[in-house]
Amino acid sequence: MSNRRSKLEALMRGMVERSFERKHGLAAAEMESWASGTEVSLEAADKGAFSRKFHGSRDWSFLDVMALQELSGSTRITDAFLADSPSNPERVLPTLQQATNLLRESGEAVAEMMALESGTGSVSKTRAELLEAREEIDKALASLDAMAACAPVPLKKGAA
Repeated sequence: MSNRRSKLEALMRGMVERSFERKHGLAAAEMESWASGTEVSLEAADKGAFSRKFHGSRDWSFLDVMALQELSGSTRITDAFLADSPSNPERVLPTLQQATNLLRESGEAVAEMMALESGTGSVSKTRAELLEAREEIDKALASLDAMAACAPVPLKKGAA
């Protein structure tokens, strides 16, 4: 069993116990009602499936997690998994800051290229400015990759 699966099972069991205190049938009915958007009576709820999920012989679904979080008023489960995301906050600069840095360094590189063309610049200075602009591009790309690593992936329509 994977670490993430074990973690999800523990978090779900804890939230069920905190929110429904040994009333698993009620938890099953409420979660099914939330997921279906219609009232599911205590008698009609699939308490067997809920029990298997609670005891780990069946996996919790995404809807189960969302329903329990909504019913309990807590985002503890998604927060716990977001805390484990592979993002590197030190590498992520605000987009506006990245744009400002990139604009400044690119502008300096362009100015040196124009000076070189007019005969007042030097190849070494132009090269240095171009390398600094490239460095800012690399930083912006690394920051963008770090942001993408923690962003949710949108589902395609019609995907199950």
